[in-house]
Amino acid sequence: MGFLDYLFDSDFRQREDINRQSESIGYTQSKVYKLENRIRTLETKLSETRLGCKILLEVAVEKGLITEEDFLKRMQDASGSSSKRERRGLSSQEMQARQVEPLVPDALDDDQ
Repeated sequence: MGFLDYLFDSDFRQREDINRQSESIGYTQSKVYKLENRIRTLETKLSETRLGCKILLEVAVEKGLITEEDFLKRMQDASGSSSKRERRGLSSQEMQARQVEPLVPDALDDDQ
């Protein structure tokens, strides 16, 4: 390290490090903001999909096409089928260990 490097190294390099870190923080904050927006969008779409499914089930029950109990049984059967486990890559024991819940346990629940 030469004399000039030694003399100017500290202040210049510290300022350079600060500027680089500021850019990095700005980039990270931008990514976080975009991800938060994406999460909000997906949550909204999920909520709308859930509402649509709930309405379809209510209409089907009202028209006598299916009973709520039959629907719930079919959902539980579908979520516990071997083809579902294989697609998820889980064995029966792993499914039981994780206590995988039915896809729609509260089909007509108004709380959510």
